[in-house]
Amino acid sequence: MKISAQIKQRIETKLREGIATIERHYKCKLEMPRILYNLGGGTAGRASYTEWYIQLNPILLMENLEDFIVRTVPHELAHLATDRIYPEAHNRGENDEAAGMFRMMAMRGRRFRRPKRELHGTRWQEIMRVLGVSDVTRCHQYDVSNVSRRKARHQYKCSGCGTVLTCGPKVHKQLLAKPDSRWHTSCRGSRLVLVGAQPKAPVVTVMATPVQPTAGTKQARAHTIYQALKNQYDRDGIIARFKRDLNMTPAGASTYYYNCQKMFG
Repeated sequence: MKISAQIKQRIETKLREGIATIERHYKCKLEMPRILYNLGGGTAGRASYTEWYIQLNPILLMENLEDFIVRTVPHELAHLATDRIYPEAHNRGENDEAAGMFRMMAMRGRRFRRPKRELHGTRWQEIMRVLGVSDVTRCHQYDVSNVSRRKARHQYKCSGCGTVLTCGPKVHKQLLAKPDSRWHTSCRGSRLVLVGAQPKAPVVTVMATPVQPTAGTKQARAHTIYQALKNQYDRDGIIARFKRDLNMTPAGASTYYYNCQKMFG
């Protein structure tokens, strides 16, 4: 979405006014940050204190213009100012006693978990009030129906108990590439089957194919078998031939199959 020059000028003016207020109050010097209008999703704004820029969501900006300028723009400026005025606030509370008091290290087994950074902690809230923003809540309440993009969901059925599980695109992609990479833990490793997928052609695991190389290393022999059978067998069929012809364990045969797949497609 294109942002008009007039609105960009209003945002720059708001930032300059906020910077002047912070400089007067804290007796410090802040540079004008770069302003990017390319943030997507349901996030209204984002600030990078390492690269010193503010990134704004153009759709939420135009749909909530007045509140966005009054609240979201100072919100992101306060993040930049927090790092400049209280740099210890971004160090996971290790050097900031005020932030560290309520972020005690939690014990998990015999390991200690480091506290999370308090990006919206007491230091940030203090600067927000200096900027004249009394509402220091972390999240906005804007309608995100026009910007949110729900990720595609895929249903898989457990081959052991029949339970239907829902997963996102990342897990779906992993399962398509490596069917044995994930499983239903309640059934001790039963394979997940995509609901609605077309069944594969029957697999013939024992076939009188004259592909039984006896010379060369086991890896070279596996390559020969794979190249000869990849258009005839599916994954299970080739793994079965590896186990039979190369005297391999199921785990070893699966590893060889994936290596051959990467090499020969």
